[in-house]
Amino acid sequence: MSVKIQIENDFLEEPLWQELSPDYQHIFLVLLSRFFVKDRLFDDHGKMIFLNRRQISITFRELHRLCHKSIPLIKISRAIKIFERYTWIKHEVVNTRSTLTLTDERCLCVDL
Repeated sequence: MSVKIQIENDFLEEPLWQELSPDYQHIFLVLLSRFFVKDRLFDDHGKMIFLNRRQISITFRELHRLCHKSIPLIKISRAIKIFERYTWIKHEVVNTRSTLTLTDERCLCVDL
């Protein structure tokens, strides 16, 4: 899956983004690259989950594998909480996985 990430300049100039550590910025960019660009069904251990555009179904361990190995798993968990507090994403647990919804309209993924 090849996607293009588009982030508006005002998001990157926002103090919340600039004050994040490089690890948290990396986690957010990895997450952003994995969001679906189209609606689709996702099989979560036999339970079909409908995911809208701008959503992803992922475990923290899967996200940990996608990020740099120097980033500990606890930091992934903290990052999700921070991004949710900043209203960049919405986090909910569905079946056995986390469903993350990209809520900030200044960030976008598009098909290549």
